[in-house]
Amino acid sequence: MVKIFENITRLTTRSEYDTVRERIELLIKEATGKGYFSDPEGDNEHIQEFGRLARLSALYEDEFMDFSFIMPQPKPLPAEQKKIVRFRNTAKKLPLTRTATPLWG
Repeated sequence: MVKIFENITRLTTRSEYDTVRERIELLIKEATGKGYFSDPEGDNEHIQEFGRLARLSALYEDEFMDFSFIMPQPKPLPAEQKKIVRFRNTAKKLPLTRTATPLWG
């Protein structure tokens, strides 16, 4: 099996991304036709290459593409809600034990 972009860890151009996406589609067709995806626990050259290219593709999408039309940004929390969230996050990090009577509601 021919591997593309074997020595890179990051896509930086749209043409690289498009080439990787085309290769992913070809791998899916080839591996499905040969039954390589039929075993969920299977591990072969096609599955490894598919995973590697899918990861490169996802990293490029996270860095360079805007999907806000699909997943809109959450609305900002009011100031009081931010304090509560910050307090809970801090509490999760501390090695606290439960007390018999709660200190807060």
